[in-house]
Amino acid sequence: MEGLYRKIDNRFVHDLQKYQPATFYKLNEYKNGYLYNMLKQNIECGIQQELFRKDFDVDVIVKFFLESLSVISNTSIFPSGKYNTKQVTEEVFKHFLNGLLTLKGQKEIHHHS
Repeated sequence: MEGLYRKIDNRFVHDLQKYQPATFYKLNEYKNGYLYNMLKQNIECGIQQELFRKDFDVDVIVKFFLESLSVISNTSIFPSGKYNTKQVTEEVFKHFLNGLLTLKGQKEIHHHS
């Protein structure tokens, strides 16, 4: 997903929403439809495999993660001259993933690292 958000900044999103509302709508539809469902299914699968904890609301976590992607691309929060988008994306993803993992999931991650 990092590649998708690497070059998107706040001005682009704002301009897209203002000047191309139909395209902005389709982008949001993709995020809130396809990406949402894909991430939700992956998390539910991880819960069934006991790699992820089950004591959280999957819907809330998926929406939180998807919205955090727009924060990564916000140049007023993470100016490109000061932050590497790839590194910020990896940090956010690690934080997100570690919050979901069970001990079994942590061992699996370390085994494949």
